[in-house]
Amino acid sequence: MRDRPRHNDTPPESERPDRGGRDGPHTVNELLRLVRGDEPTFDETVARIKRANADQDRKPEKGDRLPNPEHVDIPPPKFAQYSMKAEHPENRGKARAWEALGYDVSTPESREIAGHDAIQRLRAGLPDSVITDSRQLRPRKNENGEEIAGGSRVTTRTPFTGPNGKDATMATAWHRNDNADRYGLVTVWAELHKEGRDR
Repeated sequence: MRDRPRHNDTPPESERPDRGGRDGPHTVNELLRLVRGDEPTFDETVARIKRANADQDRKPEKGDRLPNPEHVDIPPPKFAQYSMKAEHPENRGKARAWEALGYDVSTPESREIAGHDAIQRLRAGLPDSVITDSRQLRPRKNENGEEIAGGSRVTTRTPFTGPNGKDATMATAWHRNDNADRYGLVTVWAELHKEGRDR
């Protein structure tokens, strides 16, 4: 008759199945990997988070790149219903520049298509675009007495080529509130290059 297993016959911790439901290392082997430096320590993780927050809080300056360009907010109406719409009361000739680049901005439908194309070209060139102006905005109250957060407003210039092959620069203004994590497009217009002019 076999003896009953004694308490010290239980398998070592490294061989026990993971029961889940708890944080941190589940086995001795996982703990050893942590101790050997294969995984970041708690202090290292905290330091990395602090560095990331410091980079996020840093105010961009003239000559810098726009922070996190892949995450900027670009509302399509800024193109189709404003910059490319000649009838808009504040358009001030912006639509003519888009037309000169080969965009059809004559109807709402064509402006939607043109705006989509321009946004793609902007996103493609934005990571290499340089900030040409940077301002810090103080917190203020609107006409209803509501508090408006302060923030950062920057301008970038992105070289691109229109559908008809003409070169131009897309000038864009961006705003980010102090409590926000991304920039949003405020306004945009195109500036044609003169013949023979470099970007």
